[in-house]
Amino acid sequence: RHQTTKPGTLACTYLIFMALERFITDFWRADRIPVHALPLFSFHQYVALIIGICAIIFLMYSKNNFNADIQ
Repeated sequence: RHQTTKPGTLACTYLIFMALERFITDFWRADRIPVHALPLFSFHQYVALIIGICAIIFLMYSKNNFNADIQ
């Protein structure tokens, strides 16, 4: 049986796990760059959040559009 994967699935999966890894490990870094307006997370954690959210949105968007193209 031939199973077709969505275009961009591997790239989005990599970006999601890379962002998650960066977000978690940045808590232990000694050279964190805090954001003074929002001191809860560091600058790199906010970047990782943005990358991860964009990858999840693209993955969901491509899932909906790719299924519509097949049918």
